[in-house]
Amino acid sequence: EHDYHIADLPGYGYANISKDKQEKMLKNIANFLTDRTSNKFLFLLVDSRLGFTNIDLDVLDYLKQIDIQFAVIYTKNDKLNQREKTALIKKHNELIANNILANDVEYFVASVNNQKQIELIRNKMFSILINIIY
Repeated sequence: EHDYHIADLPGYGYANISKDKQEKMLKNIANFLTDRTSNKFLFLLVDSRLGFTNIDLDVLDYLKQIDIQFAVIYTKNDKLNQREKTALIKKHNELIANNILANDVEYFVASVNNQKQIELIRNKMFSILINIIY
């Protein structure tokens, strides 16, 4: 029998909770991510309309420090016009050029209206689970 878990961690940008509870939540997330008893892979969801915020950049730095594999999912892509979509990819490539984001980090540009991208994300998740199980 293989043991694995899929966890949906709370977001960090819009938590409507007290500072004490927010600090406790962040501490629990950090403990979960740094626990080395199991392999972990993280999907970092970034709102396409905002791109990487300062908080997202802090999270990227933290993920590098604790050596967690991750992929980026740009969400709500359907809310962007073509010019904004082009700008998003340009900003993504600038993160790579500035060594903020590694070139080999997979990324997905997704929306509820783009089933092809949803399927690619689903396939990535299955691939990760298969590698963990076997």
